[in-house]
Amino acid sequence: MSASNNSIIARKRERCSVCEGTTLEVAIDLPRLPLTGKYSKTLIEDPVGGIDQRLLVCHSCGHTQLAEQVDLCVLYDNSYSFRTSVSATARKGTSFFLSLLEQVAPERRFNCILDLGCNDLYLLKQLKGSAKVLVGVDPIWKGKEDQVEDKNITVIGSAIEDVDLDSMIETPVDLVLCRHTLEHIFEPQTVLQKLFNITTEDSLFLFEVPGFETLVNKLRFDHVFHQHLQYFSLASLRRLIKRVGGVYITHRVNYHDWGALSVAFAKQGNSRWKRGDGKGSTVFEVNDIRQRYAIFRQQCSTTNELLKTLEKTTIYGYGATNML
Repeated sequence: MSASNNSIIARKRERCSVCEGTTLEVAIDLPRLPLTGKYSKTLIEDPVGGIDQRLLVCHSCGHTQLAEQVDLCVLYDNSYSFRTSVSATARKGTSFFLSLLEQVAPERRFNCILDLGCNDLYLLKQLKGSAKVLVGVDPIWKGKEDQVEDKNITVIGSAIEDVDLDSMIETPVDLVLCRHTLEHIFEPQTVLQKLFNITTEDSLFLFEVPGFETLVNKLRFDHVFHQHLQYFSLASLRRLIKRVGGVYITHRVNYHDWGALSVAFAKQGNSRWKRGDGKGSTVFEVNDIRQRYAIFRQQCSTTNELLKTLEKTTIYGYGATNML
């Protein structure tokens, strides 16, 4: 089924979500982009088909973002069933993410840990004993908050944009974790500012997003899809952190998991951690992205031609996980 953009698009991008610049240029036009990432345990009847999309680049700061946000009810309906604990890749990625925490704050005990996009609580469960209070926020828990089996963990079943954290969390938050959630948010600057307002002055922030540098350099433009609204490079993520009053500490890249970019940062004036230099930041020009995308399309075309020559044989595919 082909979807009408007018009926399914919730918001359109007019300003850069990092610097608020208005000079946005289309780097890649993606007509009828398929709606992938719909994890469902049962067959979805009458599925949504292709939805027109565009990948924009901000001329002011170089950040890359989608032009349109598909209605969240379409992206994350009741059929959405991805859970961290049942994905080997997600579990390994969580271990990689936590290794950065151990590097930056070895053996530190926190008052309150807040996990944005907590999913099935796999990450928080790895941190039991590391804080007095553990809190997770994720809309998949809406109406199911009392079903959490681990009573040491409190969940808030809501999107982070919609919840009043100040009134719902009594213990001062001094560690914020956010793994593969910020790229789903239309206005990440607003969310970061909210977090800065409800955390202590010596708070630590650990965020992980799919790194745009790896996507471009490895020609993984199949990682551009409707759920991911933001495509952060180290440069654009650092700019966002600075804009809300934060200080970059260090980062790591997990090339085995979406080229995941894990970044540790703190508030301005926090002297507990040494400020990092951020070497390795890349800002891609529009033409750089277009040239790499053209090579990606050539690879797809070549693969398609090869598959045609194998039509009468048995073909095995592997490594595509549930995204296929």
